[in-house]
Amino acid sequence: MNAGSRPDGIEPGHVHGRGTRLHAWPTALVLFAIVLALAAGGSFGRRDTVTVDREGIRLSAEGPVRIRSGEFFEMLLTVETDREIRDAVLSVAPGIWRDVTINTMIPQPTDESFEDGAFAFRFGALRAGTRLLVKVDGQVNPVYPPGRKHGTISLADGGATLASLDYAMRVLP
Repeated sequence: MNAGSRPDGIEPGHVHGRGTRLHAWPTALVLFAIVLALAAGGSFGRRDTVTVDREGIRLSAEGPVRIRSGEFFEMLLTVETDREIRDAVLSVAPGIWRDVTINTMIPQPTDESFEDGAFAFRFGALRAGTRLLVKVDGQVNPVYPPGRKHGTISLADGGATLASLDYAMRVLP
């Protein structure tokens, strides 16, 4: 190609290339592949179940261990009892749901309040052999700085605590 057939501003290097110069940085592709592999392996959105058994009461919390800021999540709180509970109250420490919007709780508690430094949800009487499954849908609000949300989830009969467990989730940016 001669100089007269090229548009203005186009040099021979534009037409013929510059040898073996790469157009993309291979390290970026490798880093991207590593992030995809970690995500496929569950490193960024893992769920876990924490359970405690105490005197005929089994309390479980299943939910995210790691979650990204802005994501929706589902948490399952399960109570299984071999004895009667007159006034089942599930309590959640505020540190677990700080900067979290709770969209749904099914079944709805008969009463909601803030007691003894925790969110308290009353579900009434539970007969022996009963299983109460509470589904909570929420969304982590964008937080700065990201970090760990943790606290205690407990089950009480009126004012007497029957079982409690520690729950934590790590919020990533």
